[in-house]
Amino acid sequence: YSTAAQGNRFSAENIQRVEVIRGPGSAKYGGFAELAVIRVTTLAGDSNWTGFDASARYSVFDDLVYGRRDIGVTWAENLGISRLAADFTGGQGHRSNEVYTDFWGNSYDMAEASDVSPLHGGLHFQSRGLDVLAGFDRYTQTHRDNYTRILRRVRHSDYNTYFFRALYAAELSDSVKLIPSLHFRRAYPWKSVSNV
Repeated sequence: YSTAAQGNRFSAENIQRVEVIRGPGSAKYGGFAELAVIRVTTLAGDSNWTGFDASARYSVFDDLVYGRRDIGVTWAENLGISRLAADFTGGQGHRSNEVYTDFWGNSYDMAEASDVSPLHGGLHFQSRGLDVLAGFDRYTQTHRDNYTRILRRVRHSDYNTYFFRALYAAELSDSVKLIPSLHFRRAYPWKSVSNV
């Protein structure tokens, strides 16, 4: 996303697979997907994984300012002919605690304006031909670094997505399958909320 460096977005422990879908994807994924889309599949999203996973992370910079503090929980279970899975991750972080200096010599302390805070969760249910997936991804970031000059004020940006998908695969015969589906996605890939 432009010059805004992102970090602390997904916990590595919760990632099952990462795919890079090359080529333009703006029609499906929004205006900032003109070159490629990165698809992250979590443990709960992988239909072959079952179990429970909990994680907590805390890191500090050399001056004892926290770098990130996150928690995550993932659970998936086969329940007879059905499967239910859920995951949740939330946290706070800083990109840096150093002083940033632009090309013109202007500078600011990144410890006060480089927050990166993820919050996302999902629920996935499968039974026979029914497949229902719902979730949200909210990522908040503050920064002042820009293309050529430091911004005068802190920019608070949100990257929010809410989604729901339901489909049912009905086998009408050995060679014919009917799959009606309902998809909903509301995405704000880059919404500058306010200047603090």
